[in-house]
Amino acid sequence: MTKLVLSTGDSNIMGDRSMIRQPHGQKSNVELVSSLRTNIQASQAAASAQLHGSYDRIHPNTTYKHWTSSSVPFPPDDPDERTLYIPALDPGSIGLQEPRSAYDITVKLFYLPGVEPHKRCQQTKEAIDLVLRELRVPTIDLLIISFPGIAHDAEDTLHPYSDDEDDEDMRNPLVPPPEGLGSQIQTWRTLETLHDQGLILMLGLAEFSAARLTKFVPKTR
Repeated sequence: MTKLVLSTGDSNIMGDRSMIRQPHGQKSNVELVSSLRTNIQASQAAASAQLHGSYDRIHPNTTYKHWTSSSVPFPPDDPDERTLYIPALDPGSIGLQEPRSAYDITVKLFYLPGVEPHKRCQQTKEAIDLVLRELRVPTIDLLIISFPGIAHDAEDTLHPYSDDEDDEDMRNPLVPPPEGLGSQIQTWRTLETLHDQGLILMLGLAEFSAARLTKFVPKTR
């Protein structure tokens, strides 16, 4: 089995595509997709230039093997498991160019639907460790979490954590249903542990309405 690790790089670099919110009740992944596209295209261009000496265009002989890597900084549980990094990790990276105090480092994690909380917790730890290694820093200033199935707008169309079957009929079929509060809290406990360890200074949530926060916050520390 191959595990894919996709990196958005600097999410402040969004190319020429604007960030447009989707209609009410729909979750927008424009931020994630645009960041991935920008980072992958930059890596393709850099690999092509290194091989063929030109940034004008990506040479047709440049394949994914030139801008991805399969090095494994985390030993897989399964010896047959392979990890593909997209784009490739740079083992020679020197990290930040200025002193750490000159930066406010924000990381955003997009959780995928259908992942068991215990697996997500391990993925979170690996993702944070990867960022710290790449930037060569000991801490992250702010970690923002995006749970699947939560509307991007300020208020949710549906009652949060509702079990009403009528609510399901109102959902956009392309958007996965939000997971239960218990699963979200279990994931959040991992983030609190990383905060206690000093690896993350502040924690944040994306797309949560006031109604969701009212139910979520009392169960956190």
